[in-house]
Amino acid sequence: MAQPEIMKPRNLIKTGVGLLVAAGVILINLFLVRFIFYKELSLIPSDTLPAYLGIWGIGLIIAAIALSGVKIVQSPEVWIIERFGAFQKALEPRKCPYWLIPFVETVRAKPRTWEQPVPIFSNGVDLDFRDDSVTLKDPKAYVKVLEENPEKVIYELEDWPKWIEDNLEPIIRGYLNGLSLDQALDRGLARGDLLARIKEAPEVLKKEIEKLEQRIKGLSGEDEVKSLKESMEEEARKLDAFKGRIEDEEGQGLKKDLDDFRKEAKEKSLEIMRVVIADFGLSEDTKKARAAVQKARRELESAQYEADKEAVMRTQPILKTMERLKDMGFPEEESREKAYVLDVVETLAKNKQMFLTSGGKEGLDVQGIIAQLSAIASRASQASKE
Repeated sequence: MAQPEIMKPRNLIKTGVGLLVAAGVILINLFLVRFIFYKELSLIPSDTLPAYLGIWGIGLIIAAIALSGVKIVQSPEVWIIERFGAFQKALEPRKCPYWLIPFVETVRAKPRTWEQPVPIFSNGVDLDFRDDSVTLKDPKAYVKVLEENPEKVIYELEDWPKWIEDNLEPIIRGYLNGLSLDQALDRGLARGDLLARIKEAPEVLKKEIEKLEQRIKGLSGEDEVKSLKESMEEEARKLDAFKGRIEDEEGQGLKKDLDDFRKEAKEKSLEIMRVVIADFGLSEDTKKARAAVQKARRELESAQYEADKEAVMRTQPILKTMERLKDMGFPEEESREKAYVLDVVETLAKNKQMFLTSGGKEGLDVQGIIAQLSAIASRASQASKE
């Protein structure tokens, strides 16, 4: 798990050695110049040489210490600076370097302010939906350290990635436990950003409950239908209970818990951006069962499409006939009725199923249809004369 980078005091040996080497090169060059031009083998008089060397040495040490305080903060880091072990300031990225007082000001940590992944469910990735168990693959929360007061992440939270996991995991688990496998995977309630899915869930579940209630109202009659009705009523009760767990009438529930946690995280200079689960691992039996269900669903959708297509093909000629009858002067209701009669006659004639009634109880009333057709022909003739 990602940990804040804790800095130790900088080792000044390399910097000091480099400066001493540079100073030595300068002294050698000065010595050579003095020998060439003044024919003297010493840079300075021999009686004052120790004093000069001492001054040079002290100067080089002071310069090395001073240069060790020069720091460059690069994006996306923010440096937390302490003075004698207490927080002093936070340094943001900039083009000009900062200077810290050597041995007095030190770098405590370098939190990054860009969006970074935090693993969740590290203690186990097995999870139960309402009707099956799955394995979560690569569940992560994406978190950003805010540039405003970033020191809170270091001083108020001992281990902020663990704090995120401990508080976020129960909310995500509570949400996923209430979903069925079909809702989670096929209807997308566990896909994408789970924080957004939790916010949308009450409205989505409300619509599902309304659809179930409408279907329940249309069911009546035989025992098989009664059993289906009871099953749908039970599903509606489960959805309603789950909706109440996410957000009840008083606004309490998982949704409020999530909002409160994100608010608390923001007070500690952390922003929870999103929570994503890459995929869900299913058992072989579950995969086979889902494949059979999806096949049946595709066949049902195909049959529904063909039925809708046929309905449209049957409806269009009737509508055209209605418009023609209305143009001939028939009222709208009468035009609709006669258009349906003509469509039935055409269909039966094509299938050679037109026959006379037997005692006026069975079969098609061809005489009545002929009377209506005669009326239509008469009205058409009259309209053409006008």
